[in-house]
Amino acid sequence: MFYKIYQNPKYLALATCGFFLSGIIIGLVIEPFQDAKAQWLYSTGELFSYVLVFGSFGWSFLHPFIVYSETKKQWKKHLFWIFIGLIPVLYALISLIWIYISFE
Repeated sequence: MFYKIYQNPKYLALATCGFFLSGIIIGLVIEPFQDAKAQWLYSTGELFSYVLVFGSFGWSFLHPFIVYSETKKQWKKHLFWIFIGLIPVLYALISLIWIYISFE
């Protein structure tokens, strides 16, 4: 079963974006617990959020290479899903460019 998911670029791209968005949402949801008595909940949620966001960022960087290596002859057919899988990397790059421009 995992090999079928690993072989289909659509599932990998959607999982990458899903993990990225889940990490961002978890980070926003646990923010009120920073000053509460449940400090352990905040620290655990923050760590989990970082793992999801940075893990999906790393996976998003590797996603095009994985799709190309699995479907060498038909990689152009999966070009849309390659770009969908690159959304976390593109988000980070656009954010860095935006920060750089705003400090000029």
